[in-house]
Amino acid sequence: VGWVDLGRIDSVATLERWAAEHPKLKGIRPMLQDLPDADWIAHAPHPEVMRTLLRLGLRFDALVTPAHLPALRTFVDRYPALPVVIDHAAKPRLAEGWGGRWVDGWRADLQALATRPQVHCKFSGLLTEADAPASATDGAALATVQPVWTHLLDTFGPARLLWGSDWPVLTLATDYGRWVRTGEALIGTLSEAEQAGVWHDNAARFYGLTLDPLTR
Repeated sequence: VGWVDLGRIDSVATLERWAAEHPKLKGIRPMLQDLPDADWIAHAPHPEVMRTLLRLGLRFDALVTPAHLPALRTFVDRYPALPVVIDHAAKPRLAEGWGGRWVDGWRADLQALATRPQVHCKFSGLLTEADAPASATDGAALATVQPVWTHLLDTFGPARLLWGSDWPVLTLATDYGRWVRTGEALIGTLSEAEQAGVWHDNAARFYGLTLDPLTR
């Protein structure tokens, strides 16, 4: 998953060249979380660049925070044929707690986006959004992300959720093993087929990957 400036017409040539030279290119991830304009994705992408993404069969990784979700809804509705995955569950502001002003909008916007069948969501990158005690133990980590998991499961369902490690960024908050155990505790409540989907099959389907059954 690479990056181009979606607002520049010369990105068309870049995408075409990359698609021809790099068959492993599966999608584009603009760094929306770092842009000062939270509405950028709703008005700035060049139509020809977007048509090129669709023509090449590329996917769109939405690296966003709760503030970007309303604009993302506009973007998703403008390009309904574009497969979209929301990275890190839109980075809920866990350090502010569930009484924060971000909560109602985050819940409602994700629920609205989940009604669009082309939109998926990654269960990843959550403990780095919480305070230090939230990842100090397995129990604390589980309690921190349980409400996020519950909302994602209720809105997207198990067929459109993708587990992600967020490694090595997650090491800013905790170790890889703790995040895996947290995932096992939550994803493990699903059926065997649903668990396989969240851990790997949904991602393979979304990005158009072929899984080797010997390495799954």
